[in-house]
Amino acid sequence: MRLLAKRDHLKWHVSAWLLQASSAPGAAPGNATLASPPVRLGVVEMDYLLLALPFAFASAANALAFTRWSLTLDSATTWDCNVSESDTWFGFELTYYVEVLCMNWMLLGLACREHTVLEVYFVGLALALVTWYFLAASRFPHDTKLDHWVGSVAFGMLLLTLLPLWDSLSSSCSVSLAAGALHAVCVWALVLGHYSAFGSASAAHVCLLRFSVTVLCGVFNMVVLALDDDLCAPVRVAI
Repeated sequence: MRLLAKRDHLKWHVSAWLLQASSAPGAAPGNATLASPPVRLGVVEMDYLLLALPFAFASAANALAFTRWSLTLDSATTWDCNVSESDTWFGFELTYYVEVLCMNWMLLGLACREHTVLEVYFVGLALALVTWYFLAASRFPHDTKLDHWVGSVAFGMLLLTLLPLWDSLSSSCSVSLAAGALHAVCVWALVLGHYSAFGSASAAHVCLLRFSVTVLCGVFNMVVLALDDDLCAPVRVAI
């Protein structure tokens, strides 16, 4: 799927290339065999701007929510279970959860050039769910063995999701590699930074960590959107 004569109609930024599985024409589902399933792979090209816009909207909403919540903050505010008593904090936290989800889809959509759309969708959703656990657990102390076991399982799920993905990243495009590296830095910074809070870190420390990741992704988006569309070769599927 590719827009014909796209440069004659609009400005095209760096493209995100993904695969799309579809049923082969004329193949009946009842005649499918395990050895040769009636599936055909196609290529989907998307302007990276379409991936970056949801993240931009989510980060803007999170910044607006923070301005409301910041009116109740002071230098002694601790990032613990008591911060959830504020209604404005809930808006700040909810919008940041959405921002993390959009960040995963945005960076993985550019990094995973040889994966299908469904793979990027579900891997991004799975990573967001695991990251959300660490974001929520950061407000509580980890005093019991159960807390440490749950944290170990969450770290294991994170590694099981990320390692196969990173191992299969294509090295044919420097922009895709940069997106994969940035995604790894952002995910681990959020996970380790929140998990080490233990309900005793200051709210300023957690907010600084979150905004640093947001600014890093924003700068990356500005650089990528300024690059030429033909920087990386299109993905080809052998027929």
